[in-house]
Amino acid sequence: MVTELADALGALGYTCTSHPARKLSGAELGAFVARELESAESDIVQVVHVLTHGKSGDGDGTVYALGSDGVVHPSGDIAHWLNTAQNSPNQPLTLFLLDLCHAGSQARHAWQAKLADHRTRAWVIAASAGDQSAFDGRFTQAVINVFRSAANGELDIDPTKAHIPLQVVAPAIRREVNRLASDAGAYPQDVTATAIDISADVDPPFFPNPRYAPGNRDLALRASLDPGLVPFLDDLDEGLDARHFVERGRGIGTIADAPGFDELIGCFAGRETQLKQLAPWLNRYGKGAVGVVTGSPGVGKSALLGVLVCAAHPKLRDRTKNVWDRAAQAPYPIDVFAAIHARQRTVAAIVSSLASQLQLGDQQSVAELIDRIRQLPAPPVIVVDALDEADDGVAVMNTLLLPLSAARRHGDEPAVRLLVGTRRYSQYAPLLEAAGFVVDLDDVPRAVLAKDLDRYVSDLLWATRYRDHGGVRGEFATEVARTLAVPPTEPPERRWGEFLVAGLYTRYFVTAHGDPVTEPAEAKRIGARVPRTLPEVLELDLAARPDQPWLRPVLTALACAHGQGMPASVLARAAAGLSTDATEPPTHTELRSALEAGRFYLRQATDTDHTTLYRLFHQGLADYLISPRDTMVGKVFGHLLDPLGPTNSRDWSAAEPYVMRHAIQHAQDAGR
Repeated sequence: MVTELADALGALGYTCTSHPARKLSGAELGAFVARELESAESDIVQVVHVLTHGKSGDGDGTVYALGSDGVVHPSGDIAHWLNTAQNSPNQPLTLFLLDLCHAGSQARHAWQAKLADHRTRAWVIAASAGDQSAFDGRFTQAVINVFRSAANGELDIDPTKAHIPLQVVAPAIRREVNRLASDAGAYPQDVTATAIDISADVDPPFFPNPRYAPGNRDLALRASLDPGLVPFLDDLDEGLDARHFVERGRGIGTIADAPGFDELIGCFAGRETQLKQLAPWLNRYGKGAVGVVTGSPGVGKSALLGVLVCAAHPKLRDRTKNVWDRAAQAPYPIDVFAAIHARQRTVAAIVSSLASQLQLGDQQSVAELIDRIRQLPAPPVIVVDALDEADDGVAVMNTLLLPLSAARRHGDEPAVRLLVGTRRYSQYAPLLEAAGFVVDLDDVPRAVLAKDLDRYVSDLLWATRYRDHGGVRGEFATEVARTLAVPPTEPPERRWGEFLVAGLYTRYFVTAHGDPVTEPAEAKRIGARVPRTLPEVLELDLAARPDQPWLRPVLTALACAHGQGMPASVLARAAAGLSTDATEPPTHTELRSALEAGRFYLRQATDTDHTTLYRLFHQGLADYLISPRDTMVGKVFGHLLDPLGPTNSRDWSAAEPYVMRHAIQHAQDAGR
């Protein structure tokens, strides 16, 4: 086991020293640890692992590490080890991994509570609580498993982070100990670690992040933006989901990442009339405090708003020129600007994001926010997308958007200029009635729609291996556009937006054929078979991937997700509950393969612990996948809390931040 741990640490970049003796007295053990602590250089980080028996000292002030002779020796005083690492001059940051009974008391000294921030130099992860025993080296085996996962990238940390946070590693070890104990039918032991002040920005660099990508262009963009803004292709601020706006503005998301795509271009097409109306209005030409963009699912509301946001946002404009440059008309940059994707966000979250983006300080209420907005030198421009997907969108409308749109500055001047994207549901009638104008993307002449779709699909194919096959591009694009532009027979509530279906089908056309289609007549036949709904395209895509048995369970699990998405650790458990064949969760390799295969349908965000969150890119896709809803959400909830133990003794300390935020919502979904 010691050799396995040394190998796991070696994979993380550590040079390891192990004591060679099979037997070691308490005095020899203490002397060995003391020598290693004293000889360590200050410019490194250090891990000290001890697997042995432990005995609590009188008064619980310390725990003694016992040697094979079972004799308590002063040099085995772990509290002394910690004090040495914490207070000796030029000591490196040191992490103690203590696999011995009662070791958790060594993470709860009074001095540790007084520091609990960047001043802490001696960190502890212990096998059990101070009043518990540790069994069979289970903690060490868990450490080995988690360190291997860390080295392989399985902890899935945001690639902007150079190191894996200790706040991720310690709970992962705790969950793994719980799993090993449960599998063995053994006594539980509560992994205990150094406490951290949650208000402190503490990030000890013990574990390098293998996904760290300092040279990545998109990540460099994120680093260049102000902290209160969410950058291109990622979320920094909880409200401005720049990835949502940018990718939807492209009209197809990350299609260029699929096989056969070698570059990413802006493929937004058409909507000339709407752009010529909205762009000047955002630049404060014309009257009215509020406008609404509406239409059926996938009709292109987000794409239209995305183009406007990319062009108007002072931090996104230059870096996203390829997104909006080909639009018929784009707004000029707007200095006082905020954009919010409201999907699964509460009123409080939206208020907080507005305050952050407009640099208004901390806000406690909608009234305070509106009052400070009134005092700004100029009325801000605010774009809110996906109101109908917010956490209680009606409350967002009634308590925030309507009062905001009615607010006035000097005289009768509106305090804001507000543009909202939402479906035309009856509960949002008050907002539509208050709007100075409503842009309904379903109300477009079919001939105009056909022309726009033709250009859109052709542009998408130009970014692929079909660039040099003009005849194939033309025939496929024309047939897709002609078929989708036929007036729909379905009622509005059952329609799917033509641009979304066209984009997905184009992606399917490129990826489903191993060799490019070279005959224009064949491309025309395939184009004419374009489905009219998103579910039909999805089923075509899934049928073309028989080698991905986890793809549907993974997508379905994400359809049940709340907030900004699930981390991979939760997703694996949730998907296991939805598989018709597997009895165990997918392996890391299987999960990564499914996520890679389904990446076109996914969006990513970063959680509070810097793990990556995954969610579906469209609510309509989620609605389809979790039908029948009761069955699906019940299966997900059944596996959500697996690592936390039985119902009457949940180990909530082992829960991921996602589970802590959304367990109650999942329980409500499942009727539990």
